[in-house]
Amino acid sequence: MFLRIWALFGVAAFCLAQDSPDNPQIRRELSLGVQAYRQGHFDEAGRYFERAIAINPQAVNPHLYLGMACAAQWNPESLAPANLELVRKAESEFLKVLEVEPEQINALQSIANLSYQRAMALTEPSDRWEQFTRAAGWYEHLGEVSPRHKSAFYMGGMIAWNK
Repeated sequence: MFLRIWALFGVAAFCLAQDSPDNPQIRRELSLGVQAYRQGHFDEAGRYFERAIAINPQAVNPHLYLGMACAAQWNPESLAPANLELVRKAESEFLKVLEVEPEQINALQSIANLSYQRAMALTEPSDRWEQFTRAAGWYEHLGEVSPRHKSAFYMGGMIAWNK
């Protein structure tokens, strides 16, 4: 179910993309990546987004899309090294977006959701508490940037309840 949520969120983010790269190579890679993503081929989509990043590392959307493709593949219940690398890479890509656009809503919501899902998967109470605190900080920031973003406040309440 979690992967389906990421897939739906990712498709919505693709529809909300605000910039259209001037470089036809980037447009092509993004287009192919979005097609692969919508078909559920997240690993393939990630390769297209990585190629777009290689063409222009400063472009925001390829980093956002790559983060979503990695997050869509991540299984919160698995501690396998390759799986943990997916969540680290997703988070890293969202942070790259936020370096360029600190108030980018999709990146903020994505990193907050990742943090929450990571907390829910942890069994060690101190680690779980720390991750919930981190998630709460991201949701709080999301609420500050977008006060009408109801899920930021709802999730803040959920985290307080879980703590």
